Amino acid sequence: MVASIPNIAHYKIIKKLLFTEWRYEPGGILDHTHLRFFTRASIEDLFRNAGLEILRIEREGRERWWSRLFGPLSQRVRDFTAVQYYVTARKLAAPRR
Repeated sequence: MVASIPNIAHYKIIKKLLFTEWRYEPGGILDHTHLRFFTRASIEDLFRNAGLEILRIEREGRERWWSRLFGPLSQRVRDFTAVQYYVTARKLAAPRR
């Protein structure tokens, strides 16, 4: 399975939630077609709970120069700069009896 899932934890969305009201937009992460919203952690939970093994998760979005300033936390900070995630997964093999 291959999925493209928008990242609600993107820093621009968080900024909007902090300083303005929630509004759907004509396009992007807050597009009217998006019925549910996910962060990287909730994407992983969704696939695991559906009995799927995640093979790969890739981020889409420009890495910001400031994300590298966080050293060991850089990977986590990059989750806030991802516009969406591309997930490749497969059904977990049934256990042998």
